[in-house]
Amino acid sequence: MKPLSTSMNLIVALLALSPTLASAQRAPSPRVIKCEGPFARAGTHADVVKAFGSENVVYQDIDGAEGEKVKATIVYPGDPTARLEIVWSQEQARSVPIVRVKDQSAWALASGLRVGMTLADVEKMNRKPFKLSGFGWDYGGWATDWDNGTLGRPQPGGCLIGAAFTYGEGAPEPSLSKVSGENEFTSNNPDMRAVKPIVSMVTISYQQR
Repeated sequence: MKPLSTSMNLIVALLALSPTLASAQRAPSPRVIKCEGPFARAGTHADVVKAFGSENVVYQDIDGAEGEKVKATIVYPGDPTARLEIVWSQEQARSVPIVRVKDQSAWALASGLRVGMTLADVEKMNRKPFKLSGFGWDYGGWATDWDNGTLGRPQPGGCLIGAAFTYGEGAPEPSLSKVSGENEFTSNNPDMRAVKPIVSMVTISYQQR
């Protein structure tokens, strides 16, 4: 497999965490993230506070990639099933959101993408296989290239979809070792399928201008 390309630049911009094991697949969530309102390109921390109430929003440090701390707006910080993390592309102005859903959060993107979906679920949604980075490092398991599939297109409102995967419980070690490390793999790779990846994080973000 070829080394990771410049597609990793977007993943670094998303401030990816090493994915933790996602919970089992959930029923569709009533909470849907659309690229509008506080989640629009023009959205700000103040818009988030207005939308969700000051009692439900905090601004604090969270863990970022490679051991760094980053500032983020957290919605419903005390409720793991409702929690959202919003990192700001323009940190000083707290504007241009990068919205992240992970762990137990039941939020879904408008496309239907959500934590807990299987690799096959996401391939079907994308309408074709895609590429993802190998497991076992800070940027491991990220979808690096939707390969001109549905999920790679700008969504209504102009946002871009991102997703990270973690391997399933009991993944066979021989296959896992073949799809680990700083390389790029196709989602229909037999060893990738064998480790049964599931979505551990979904994001929306905006291209830099």
